[in-house]
Amino acid sequence: MNDDIGALDDLQHGIEFDGQELAVELDMENGAAKWAVLAGRISVDPYNEDAKRRVPHVNLSVFMDEVMECLSPDEFASIIAMVRTHCNRLEKVHAQLLQARAEYH
Repeated sequence: MNDDIGALDDLQHGIEFDGQELAVELDMENGAAKWAVLAGRISVDPYNEDAKRRVPHVNLSVFMDEVMECLSPDEFASIIAMVRTHCNRLEKVHAQLLQARAEYH
């Protein structure tokens, strides 16, 4: 948070990490726009009232304005594993698509 008072609980340290940009079709009039998925920030809010925020954590922007906040290392590892599993499923779907296109006349 930013305010004119500069209260200690507003102090935050961290570093952002990029996500993968995807071209997302927003609507017929505006066409596609690039949106980053799985971008985020490693943060620590040393004076925050919430104990989870006072230690380093990840805030992960899943898509657009949807954010998973205050992920611990274990929670973040769980998300990574789920995304990896999903990507493996997507590779199977890709193979099915290739087969379907090969058989399409």
